[in-house]
Amino acid sequence: MFSLLIPLAPDRTAAAALASLTAAGLTEQDEVLLIGDGFEPSLEVPALPGPHRVLRSSGGGANAARNFGAAMATQPWLCFLDDDDVYLPGALTRLRAWIADHPRDRLVCLNARLKSGKRPPFQKNPLNWHDLKRRNLAGTASSMVIRKDLFDPMGGFDEEMVSMQDWEFWMRLSGIAPIPVLKPACVLYDDLGLNRISRNLDKRIRGFEQLIEKRSFMWDAKTLAFHHARLQFFRHLAGQAPRKSIWHKNAPLASLYYTLRAEIAPSVRR
Repeated sequence: MFSLLIPLAPDRTAAAALASLTAAGLTEQDEVLLIGDGFEPSLEVPALPGPHRVLRSSGGGANAARNFGAAMATQPWLCFLDDDDVYLPGALTRLRAWIADHPRDRLVCLNARLKSGKRPPFQKNPLNWHDLKRRNLAGTASSMVIRKDLFDPMGGFDEEMVSMQDWEFWMRLSGIAPIPVLKPACVLYDDLGLNRISRNLDKRIRGFEQLIEKRSFMWDAKTLAFHHARLQFFRHLAGQAPRKSIWHKNAPLASLYYTLRAEIAPSVRR
């Protein structure tokens, strides 16, 4: 039923992710695909109820690894799990029951809990385009479960994007139909991890620029102004823009919020 796709960087083992699968409800009818980003992983894989395969992608980054894994998957449902996240106990069992109760749906967002204990973004159920145009309320790729027959025609994750590729894909998907959210939380997201792309300010800025380039044609003037203020805030933190550049007349509240944050946070190059 499920193909679980776990992309790996050269210095990662996905030990916690793999260890979480049995308690999450993995069965012999599911498969696990471990995709090395340009290398063939040498891993100690624990005993799993279902089969697993270790693959090597072309080395085009995590997006390319996910897309390669999806192309090699044999099951109808694709589950994406980052190597530093885990499924919570019973997650796949609840997902299986949800799919049985919603036979016409081809996509679902798994609610997540943050490892830091912070409160995750509020998620409506279902999520639509308007919910996602300012914030990624759907979460990371680890929250995405999608039928292969929908993933393939949608073109998968954008391999050009250096970050925010999950948000960009969620927005594309929300343009087809509202995205149902499965609650309670099924994923434990490691927001403390030092290797997260979201902690790399330069990649975060470039990903945001790419997101605006690709999706801004669907945004109104107020949404564009909101993203302008947010992007200039990131650029200011990186030492690329003065604080006064955050202000935009069409987004006064966002401009004020990010200007105040800029006054608190020092401008540093990371």
